[in-house]
Amino acid sequence: MQQPRTEQMAVFDPEGLSDWPQPVRWSILTGCKNPITAARRAAALAERITLDDSDEADRVRATVAAVLRCCLHAAARADCTVAQVRDWIENRTNRTPVAILELVFPAWARELSLLLAAAGTDDEAFEAAARLFEPLTVPSRSAAVDAPPAESFDLDRFMRSGPNTVYLVSRGTTDAMAAFTAVFAAEAHEAARQSSHTGAARPDPTVWLTVGPDNPAPLHLAAA
Repeated sequence: MQQPRTEQMAVFDPEGLSDWPQPVRWSILTGCKNPITAARRAAALAERITLDDSDEADRVRATVAAVLRCCLHAAARADCTVAQVRDWIENRTNRTPVAILELVFPAWARELSLLLAAAGTDDEAFEAAARLFEPLTVPSRSAAVDAPPAESFDLDRFMRSGPNTVYLVSRGTTDAMAAFTAVFAAEAHEAARQSSHTGAARPDPTVWLTVGPDNPAPLHLAAA
């Protein structure tokens, strides 16, 4: 007789709001050697940008997503850190990501070079991108999403390994880690979607996602 699988619980709490003794660490760069993954995570980050001018919002988010996907992919390919990505975004004269992409993805290198050179025209987009990374000035928050590859939480394996639960905790404010928590939730959704299409061990029961009514950041994800 097959033994029942033991439930495990993990907590992703980059702001340290819970009393959970060992919250998981995760790297947003893990998997970004794949351009599709880099683009998906960049788009999820860009969606968290809030702007007063709704007419400009779509253009700014599209520019931010383009810059971030290039930087995330470059960082992953060169084994850089999230802290370095933050430096690249805050300093448009830093050509490091362009140099990396010229070796691994020339089309994206040209695109990023043009965006970096557009001084005065895309300032709002770069300022918005920099704001996404401002919470990482707090070392504990940075450590939560900048784990070395060997220490990065394997969300896909965790979801497939048993009737497990992972909780996502964030205040959901723009000066907190809501954007990175949202990316984590989006990756959980993607892992569940891929398992349903590949015929691999599926979450059973299926994935549940609960969002707090006063908090735009996903708070609770349960998966088996």
